[in-house]
Amino acid sequence: MTRFLAALIAGSAVLTLSACASPHAPTLAERAAALPDNGAVSDGDTFTCRRIQITGTRRFERICTLDSEWAEQAGRTNEAVEAIGAADRSQVRPDVFPGMYP
Repeated sequence: MTRFLAALIAGSAVLTLSACASPHAPTLAERAAALPDNGAVSDGDTFTCRRIQITGTRRFERICTLDSEWAEQAGRTNEAVEAIGAADRSQVRPDVFPGMYP
């Protein structure tokens, strides 16, 4: 019985160590982290990677896109902010609704 337990423990130790020592294929996150933060693509345009926080979480996501697309997104954001600033600021809910009070 003790021989069996000793063999079982030795076998599990060998399996555990072999699992730790075996090389693994890099995950998508590991491959993305190895990419540079900026550079050029084949057609001459440049790209930039940014860490963007996911809304409602503490997690960040690395987003890589062309610089022209970053500029386009910034332009759309500025247009939206200006539209909100120029919006009508009259009362949304007036104190007295017509027809409700005598």
